[in-house]
Amino acid sequence: MAILHEENLIKGLRLGDEAAYKALYKQHYKVLCAFAYSYVNDSFVAETLVSDIIFNIWEKRESLFITQSLRAYLMKAVKNSSINYLDHQERQDNLKRSVSRQMEKRQESFHEQDYYPMCSLLEKELEDKIAVSVGSLPELTREIYQMSRNDGMKYEEIAREKNLTIDIVKYHIRLSLNQLRHDLKDYLPVWLTMFLFL
Repeated sequence: MAILHEENLIKGLRLGDEAAYKALYKQHYKVLCAFAYSYVNDSFVAETLVSDIIFNIWEKRESLFITQSLRAYLMKAVKNSSINYLDHQERQDNLKRSVSRQMEKRQESFHEQDYYPMCSLLEKELEDKIAVSVGSLPELTREIYQMSRNDGMKYEEIAREKNLTIDIVKYHIRLSLNQLRHDLKDYLPVWLTMFLFL
């Protein structure tokens, strides 16, 4: 009976049945969050990782192919996502330290030499390029990005303000960051990494 129920749940997901999507959350979300927490040791990060996985399943539901139990499939996805997050955090921490050292050296150089005005010009040009890229985003995506980045609002706060689900908010944040990465990929990559994505 349990296997049949699981088969029906997967079938419902493939067919775009929102009741199946809600059932997926209800049956697996809390367990998956606890499992993710055992890796990342952060409740918000754990919930975000699990929400992203479930949302991605919904996005790719038409091509969903699961040969094992749904719980095992989800646990494996959470494990991989958690490990990727930890690897990313370690790389970001290393990058922060490296960039911080570089910026300290450059700052000393700017004080010793007369290059600081050039640095200010580069920062202004970067800000202008970011403004143009953000301005080209669809209206809702732009508003959500600005609420997150400029106003410092959390996903939950944005979702309440805009009467959206947290998953939809995350979707628009991903859209905006992908657009910025594309538009600014060749412009001062180290500074962009620090300014946009840390």
